[in-house]
Amino acid sequence: MRVIAGSARGHKLVCLPGESIRPTLDRVREAVFSSLTPYLPESRILDLFGGTGAMGVEALSRGAAAAVFLDTDPRAARLIEDNLRRCGLWRPGEVRVERADALAWMEAYGGPAFDLIFADPPYQSGNYPAILEKVSRKELLSPEGSLVVESPKDLELPEASGNLYKAKEKTYGDVRIAYYRIKN
Repeated sequence: MRVIAGSARGHKLVCLPGESIRPTLDRVREAVFSSLTPYLPESRILDLFGGTGAMGVEALSRGAAAAVFLDTDPRAARLIEDNLRRCGLWRPGEVRVERADALAWMEAYGGPAFDLIFADPPYQSGNYPAILEKVSRKELLSPEGSLVVESPKDLELPEASGNLYKAKEKTYGDVRIAYYRIKN
């Protein structure tokens, strides 16, 4: 697994051994970021289920200004920080890694909205409706922002939730990526 483009292009990202983390494949990240390029410069990123940090790292490498990474596993939180340092993207004050439950963190958050939110929860968690509901209700997404949700291809995500609507959806092998935007 590697960073695909930007200042950290080609840097390898480390993953924990075993199957506790399911990183987004390079080809899927490449497809996702090709559609997000206009939104990246100076954007604020939230990576809800960080794992390796691959999505947020890619965003920072391509010009995002700030990022928050969340993961409940202390090993994953350390891994994300290590990957950020390895790629030269660790910027205290602008980049944070928190060991936290994503749903509880979103419920408690009271800061500025994010331009891009990445949500790739454990597939078996069933957290998809709660993620959409909290992003909408807590106004975590900026008006022009995108919520990018990764799920198994056979899981049908809702067309809308609160003020969010599914703007587009793509399938890559066994993975489905849904892009949610705020209704105008």
